[in-house]
Amino acid sequence: MAGFDFYMPYRDSELRLLRSLLAKAQRICRVYNLEMRYRNETDKQRYYVGVDGPLVGMQASFAVLARTLPAFAEGACDPVDRRARIRLATRVVKRYWRGVVGITSFVSDTSKMLGGSPNSLLFDTDDHSEQMSERMWSLSKALVGYENGDIGPPQMVEEIHTSLEWVMQSAIGDAAKNLNYADMAERLRDSSIISASYAQEIIKMKDLRVGAKHKLKHVTRDECNEILHSCVEAIHYLLRAVQTD
Repeated sequence: MAGFDFYMPYRDSELRLLRSLLAKAQRICRVYNLEMRYRNETDKQRYYVGVDGPLVGMQASFAVLARTLPAFAEGACDPVDRRARIRLATRVVKRYWRGVVGITSFVSDTSKMLGGSPNSLLFDTDDHSEQMSERMWSLSKALVGYENGDIGPPQMVEEIHTSLEWVMQSAIGDAAKNLNYADMAERLRDSSIISASYAQEIIKMKDLRVGAKHKLKHVTRDECNEILHSCVEAIHYLLRAVQTD
């Protein structure tokens, strides 16, 4: 569980719409098992907004808020200026996102200090190459899309498989050129960079991907979910173990 908060200043002309936007955001947050609360600090002409719940829910909910709130504001009647309504909604989304980024960084730093792995759809790539950062951002977008039902299990399996390949090659270095996917997982296991259980799950993901891509087997969400979480955890550990900047 995690939490963040932020303030939303407003003009008098924005008050009615802002209240509606926050109520809409609150309803969306409930779908992700998040508790969003807000109160009007009238003396300071701002709303206080607090969000508590699972980090993954915060990260996944942002994508829905980003596409829902501006459209919701566009359909409102007040303020009269359509662009002003959309700007207000965008401000809410941006402040929500800043809160998500902040709590994600805090959870990542804390888990690193404790030697654990954060339950997060976003990855710490500050000490890695630009190419690795882009690859992990692509994975994060896929994970959020998967959480929201926007992409299916076959696409998710392909994306996580590619990302695992990238981070394993990075962790092993030049020697990875002579190793296949399963060999890399076993090499990392034998060198104690990842646990035997993570290596096993990584290889299971390879087998699932081979079945889906080359044998045209149907991949269910349950089959994907059974392996996905462990593979995401393994990526967090691998990124932390090898910094390539």
